[in-house]
Amino acid sequence: MDLGTSHRHRDSGSSSSALSLTPLVPGLAVVFGLFSLVALVAAWPLAAQQPNPFGAGSDLVSGRDNTRLMGTVFDVAGNPMTDVMVWVVNDAAPAEQARSRTRKTGNYLVRGMAGLYTERDVNGIIARARFEKDGHETVVARIGIPKNAVERLNPILAPAGQPVVLDGHAAMFVGQVVDEREKGIKGAVVRVLEEGEAIATSEPTKGDGEFEVVVWNAAAELVLEASADGRESRLEVVLEPPPQPDVVPVRSFTVKLP
Repeated sequence: MDLGTSHRHRDSGSSSSALSLTPLVPGLAVVFGLFSLVALVAAWPLAAQQPNPFGAGSDLVSGRDNTRLMGTVFDVAGNPMTDVMVWVVNDAAPAEQARSRTRKTGNYLVRGMAGLYTERDVNGIIARARFEKDGHETVVARIGIPKNAVERLNPILAPAGQPVVLDGHAAMFVGQVVDEREKGIKGAVVRVLEEGEAIATSEPTKGDGEFEVVVWNAAAELVLEASADGRESRLEVVLEPPPQPDVVPVRSFTVKLP
């Protein structure tokens, strides 16, 4: 038995079609109305849980991102340079910029990167950094920085009018010395060996086991040696020509001690 008759109708002034149901059972329209209301209420929490159309980008724009850029500025002899201005922009939207200045150690840290994001930058940005100091060539370099990550960029500033020319390879080795349980080792020392001789030595690691060591005018084939409490581990390293001659490449390692 049919419960109703369906037919198409056209509202005055409207070009859209609709489906109308004429109930034959009294109160059926009320039942359908209540059912629709319940369905709408049930669906509301699901709609509220849908992701923001801008994804993580909306959080970045609001300033809750912790993206940072850090590094050391060197001269052509490998010495750290102080009072170098560092300017960072979003390569895709360079209207806003963040800045920093190197200290006596040559180190810098750029915070406040969230202000460089646009609503399209969901997973991170391509940063364009510019390093300037009077009497020296300006270095411009680009680097991808994932959201909430810390990346390193180490430029080499040559005297004005001169290119960066080294007698060998420059590189920064960073990483962590860990035990067999992947826990950082305190007091470990990392050395870089060239033909069996140490050419660079790190400071003793702290509780997290993290280290940093820089080599300058080095050979292409090196050995990274980590030691602590009579334990020792070695890794062979081969250096390639850097993509940008005025930027020191960063190599990251995890060295496990037995």
